[in-house]
Amino acid sequence: LKSLLDIAPDAILLDNPGGPFIGKPFNSISFDNAEASFEAVKHLAGCGRKKIVLIKGVKEHYFSAEMEEGYRNALAASGIAFDPQLVLEGDFSSESAYEKINSLIKNNIGFDAVFTNDEMACGVYRALAQNNISIPGDVAVCGCDGLPISEQLTPRLSTVKLDYSQLGQLAVEWFLNNIGKRTSCPCRMKLFPKLIVRESSSKN
Repeated sequence: LKSLLDIAPDAILLDNPGGPFIGKPFNSISFDNAEASFEAVKHLAGCGRKKIVLIKGVKEHYFSAEMEEGYRNALAASGIAFDPQLVLEGDFSSESAYEKINSLIKNNIGFDAVFTNDEMACGVYRALAQNNISIPGDVAVCGCDGLPISEQLTPRLSTVKLDYSQLGQLAVEWFLNNIGKRTSCPCRMKLFPKLIVRESSSKN
């Protein structure tokens, strides 16, 4: 990113909030991933779930950090104690989530809900099905991203929609209005997510 911004200082980071590590002014339009996580976990807690698993991505990724920030805040707001055993690190793939859920089951670590992204939720579904654990009867599941696959799973996956069309439109509008200009106030925009509740999460 540093090298790219040296070459193209007017560039705008999309779906990436950047950070102090860049060491220079930059523009970004991204999603409020912490709020997305907060909404999802608060929803699961509101459905009576008390042992909520978070499967995040690789530790160094900004999305993983924001997911855990929202997760912790939602647990605190819901009066649920944080349990480090229930925070798992995958690699954003469905296979990694499949392995993490199987590990919890193998080690007899109880849980009644899972929050992750939509891609990893596919692996969660497979692991639960192979262990005869029903959704949402035994375990509620909520994803994040609002990918088309979320509507094709059975039961349909509750998810937090991140509107990439809006992201792209705002980026193009900003770029056309600001190209070639030098501003003392860089663009820092975070889009608000929308929780979509479907059959994969319901009250106990």
